[in-house]
Amino acid sequence: MKDKNYLQWLAEDTDTIWWHDSADKQLMQAAIENGAVGMTTNPFLMASALYADRTGWADITSGIELFSGNAKAFELEERVGGYYCRVLEDEWKKGVEGNGGVCAQTNPCIPGNAKLMIEQMKKLAGIAPNIFIKLPATKAGIQAFEEGIALGYNMVATVSFTVPQAVEVAKAHLRGIDKARANNITPGTGVAVNMIGRLDDYIRDVVADGGLGIDESDIIQAGLACAKKTYAIFQERGYPTIFMTAAGRGIYHVTELAGANIIMSISPAIEKQLLEASPSKTEKISAPIEPDVLVRLLTIREFAKAYNEDGMAADEFITYGPTNRTLTQFVESGWNKLVNF
Repeated sequence: MKDKNYLQWLAEDTDTIWWHDSADKQLMQAAIENGAVGMTTNPFLMASALYADRTGWADITSGIELFSGNAKAFELEERVGGYYCRVLEDEWKKGVEGNGGVCAQTNPCIPGNAKLMIEQMKKLAGIAPNIFIKLPATKAGIQAFEEGIALGYNMVATVSFTVPQAVEVAKAHLRGIDKARANNITPGTGVAVNMIGRLDDYIRDVVADGGLGIDESDIIQAGLACAKKTYAIFQERGYPTIFMTAAGRGIYHVTELAGANIIMSISPAIEKQLLEASPSKTEKISAPIEPDVLVRLLTIREFAKAYNEDGMAADEFITYGPTNRTLTQFVESGWNKLVNF
């Protein structure tokens, strides 16, 4: 029997499951063969896939010229999301929480407007039972997340990088569950994301700008530190929210969390690196960040905001550096490209 590769081992022999992070048809099929049981995508990734393979998506995009503006972007999300929901339908029907999901995202141009996000999530929820609706983990986005859970939708709080954001999402999930049950509705599945590598990117720039003298070996553990702390909090408090890590920048963002009862969203580039490097198949979620590394990182004010549970209030999430950076990319390189497809 052929030995399992790292991704297959992760999926089959640990508590960790993983989703493929792109909207590319061929790459998704390869990911499924290596154990992927879901798909995280967003306007940027959908636009990238559509523009890169117009011929391959011609059947899905036929007639899209009849739509314009935001309506066109939503139509493309519904069509592409619906396609992948069908691809993963059998996985979904297994009834295993976290399996078979596909993400679709509300308009990233309105991260502070809960009312509009709620209207949009109701539209996206009609794509398929296994659609997971992504919202930013801003104060307004978390309000909409709670309402989605109460309505029985599967919800994902993305554009999230910090411990306080994840904890607020988990609390909103609990409130949404209570509301759903009060109305005899089966609550939706809730997912709290940590875009782990994007925090590292931001801290790196903060360190350089401030001349803080923190080594790269410490910086690349910033996101891991927040992810490990969030996971420990979720486990200790028994939150029903699924924790998801995303936006990895190297295989260490997978290997150092291996064994955690979470969803890992893994990009094609990291998948390729894991297959080529064939790292040791060792569960490392219980290995702590070295105390001296944390001491040095906590001298960085922007890291302290991310790591301490009380580091930010909910109304500060929208102004946090990585939030602005990520939303800008989602708008300019994602949503606007769907609008103009």
